[in-house]
Amino acid sequence: VVDLGGDMAFSPAWIERYIGPKHGLLVSIEVTGDSMAPTVHDGDMVIIDTDDRRVTVSGIYVIAPQGRYQLKRIHLRLDGSVKVMSDNAAYEPEEVPEHRVQGLHVVGRMVWPRLR
Repeated sequence: VVDLGGDMAFSPAWIERYIGPKHGLLVSIEVTGDSMAPTVHDGDMVIIDTDDRRVTVSGIYVIAPQGRYQLKRIHLRLDGSVKVMSDNAAYEPEEVPEHRVQGLHVVGRMVWPRLR
């Protein structure tokens, strides 16, 4: 795991147990802001799989529209568009039409903490 947020180490056994055997390049980041609270809080560490850059399942992703990194919940819609949401109700969700989805610039999918 490449740690972009400080000094952290993860053993291969821990990664296998909590993230699973199928993953790409993992990076840890420190979350800033409250847009994903109460799921993920300001100062929390999360692990992102940077090889998972296509939104093929709904989940939490790091995106970089206009070069600004954001942790957001992305929900796939049947028409090919996506709904980009914060878990904090104070932030409005955004609908992204199918022809603009590539512009989200997905950095990776959050794989830990594993949310059910």
